[in-house]
Amino acid sequence: MTSLTTLTADAPSQSSASRAVKSRSGSGPAIQKPFRSPGEMSLLVSLLLALGTVAIYASSMRNGFVSLDDRLYLTQNPTVLGGLSWADFIWAFRTTTVDYWHPLTWLLHMADVQMFGLRPAGHHLVSLLLHVVNVVLLFHVLHKATGSLARSAVVAALFAACPLNVESVAWVAETKTLLCTAFFLLALWAYGWYARRPGAARYLSVLALFVLGLMAKPMLVTFPAALLLLDYWPLDRTRPLADATPASGAARASWLRLILEKIPMLALSLASALSTIVSQRAAGAVINTARYPVSWRVKNVIWSYADYLFKAIWPFHLAAFYPYEGHTLSLAKVIAAAALLLLISALVWRFRQRKYLAAGWLWYLLNMLPVIGIVQAGSQGMADRYAYVTFWGLFAAVVWLVTDLAKDNALPRQAVAASAACVLLAYSALAFAQVRTWHDSFSLFAHAAAVVPQNAFAEENLGELFVDAGRPQDALPHYEAAAQYMPSAAVVHYNLGAILQGENRLAEAAREYNLAILYETGAPMLWTEYDNLGGTYARMNRVPDAIVAFSQAIKLDPNLPLAYKNRGLAEYAEGDDHAALHDFARSAALAPDAQTYYWMAGISETQGDAGSAEDDYEAALRIDPGFSNAQSRLNALKKTR
Repeated sequence: MTSLTTLTADAPSQSSASRAVKSRSGSGPAIQKPFRSPGEMSLLVSLLLALGTVAIYASSMRNGFVSLDDRLYLTQNPTVLGGLSWADFIWAFRTTTVDYWHPLTWLLHMADVQMFGLRPAGHHLVSLLLHVVNVVLLFHVLHKATGSLARSAVVAALFAACPLNVESVAWVAETKTLLCTAFFLLALWAYGWYARRPGAARYLSVLALFVLGLMAKPMLVTFPAALLLLDYWPLDRTRPLADATPASGAARASWLRLILEKIPMLALSLASALSTIVSQRAAGAVINTARYPVSWRVKNVIWSYADYLFKAIWPFHLAAFYPYEGHTLSLAKVIAAAALLLLISALVWRFRQRKYLAAGWLWYLLNMLPVIGIVQAGSQGMADRYAYVTFWGLFAAVVWLVTDLAKDNALPRQAVAASAACVLLAYSALAFAQVRTWHDSFSLFAHAAAVVPQNAFAEENLGELFVDAGRPQDALPHYEAAAQYMPSAAVVHYNLGAILQGENRLAEAAREYNLAILYETGAPMLWTEYDNLGGTYARMNRVPDAIVAFSQAIKLDPNLPLAYKNRGLAEYAEGDDHAALHDFARSAALAPDAQTYYWMAGISETQGDAGSAEDDYEAALRIDPGFSNAQSRLNALKKTR
């Protein structure tokens, strides 16, 4: 069996790998090295990386779907649930549903449904296989670019086991990140092929793979900048043209030439970024500066850049959602985070002869830029899934630096290998445990609420899950916690009001509905809040207030049959038969309903209009032939004629 030190050493040349090694005494039979070529060693490393990744994530196939976006992408998306068809293929390329344009992601989900239906294990298997592919591709891309097998293997292993990547692998809705990353790595491979011998066909292959990546998820908008970093290191294309060919075999080029060849890619990136912003703004996902001022964003950006680094070193208390902290961060924390980032940048500059430090640090900073919160989409402060690609640079910089320092200080190779093994084992154990938190929606949000203080989003989702399970009493404390942590969230106050109303705690329910109305920003929800508030006032015998609330709901949307019906009942209770009859008639015209016709008939009877009453009773019976009260009243009217 090959020792750990053999696997962590740089690959020997083909000639040295095939030479016989004699015993110390110089006599005896020659002992053959276990691998005759670097290709065999590379194949073994690929196999070990794949098996290790599967070992960490195999339990994800026992997980189910979760309520967090899986409904939008899969379980409640009627188009995706139809599987693959020509009409759905066209839909995938036309829609910007769920925030942006990513047709390949939709097609992959449709194909998964075609193969596995709604059996979660199949969908999780696809995610796991994509992650395995990405791990192996990263190893080969880095190995090809640097010539260092051992270091590339350790970087790929860190990527495979990083606990922050669990979110991207164990969450079916994040399959788009895995698919996009696969095309990203293939595009990097093609770029290395192009860099060794530039030509139109090779360039077009890079461009095509880049476009496919954008069609899976628009996170590749930083691709042109990423290629420039690869030109600097490890491809080393930026040295003077007269210098020897670098180890990567890449052709030399001036900075101007390198920048110019990225312009078509930059144009595609800008088009994708603009399309994404427009789509997300239309979907209401982009938060304007009135809600999240620039000062909040700057603080959150600085803190998040530093916090991601901390999570890479100490990946505990990871959660599916981290609340936005831009408005609550203390100045001391922001200054400390800024000082850390400046210190790292200064050290990178000081030791800039180690080019991998600058390349790795800038890879992290630049690739994190689209998701760091300058343009705020959603209410999260940060997210584990954003580390999936961005940490490659950090891993490479650390691995290369540690290996170089070990060589400079003549540290034993076994000690370096043992240290790497300890880090990988710790990462793997934490990632394995984190996979279990994605088992179902309850475990996901219960974990998030437990490890992240004042997590209103997690508490709100737990409340919703308990309501869906028919356990409103269990939902109540979670909604109360969410309202305490996020007092300006209209939906939380609305849900809390609905539970309190169901428990007949009417005054408290009215208070929550009024708070929901105060903080509401979307008209589609506002009429519901007014309608529920009116119903609560009616049960409290505050009928005039109920009529006002129902009138506000109707003002927001004049085509709401329920609001007309409810206002009609309140007007009838107030003795205003004429107004009640008008509202009942309007409700019945919008949505014919047996009960509404019955009430209309009763008012007509009271007013002495027997003909109208008979017509309305008959209308009620046409809708509900078993409506016994309507039938008995109709019979009584006919007897009196």
